[in-house]
Amino acid sequence: MDLSVQIKGRPGKKEAAPGSWRDVSVPAGRLYNFRVGKTHIKIQCLEGALWVTRENDPADYLLTRCQSAVFAGGGKMVIQALKKGKFRIQSQ
Repeated sequence: MDLSVQIKGRPGKKEAAPGSWRDVSVPAGRLYNFRVGKTHIKIQCLEGALWVTRENDPADYLLTRCQSAVFAGGGKMVIQALKKGKFRIQSQ
C-alpha cells in the first residue's frame, strides 16, 4: 500500500502533500506494514513502544513515546507495537 493512500485516503494520488499525516493505533504484538512512495516520511511514537524496519535497510529502529525518525522514501516498511502503541506517519 502506498503511504500517500494511507495518509490521504485517495486512491490514484501519487504522493501525499508535505506535512500530511495520519495517526495509527496498533495493539501489542500486531504488525502494521505499508509501502512508502517517493516522499520522505517521519514516524513519531505517540504512545507505547514500536519496532520499525524497512526494506533494504540493515538497521532496525526502536521508538518509544515522544521519539521520532525520518526515513527516505521508497520500499516497504513494517512497524510492530511492542506495547499497545499509537504513532503518527507524516510526509516530509
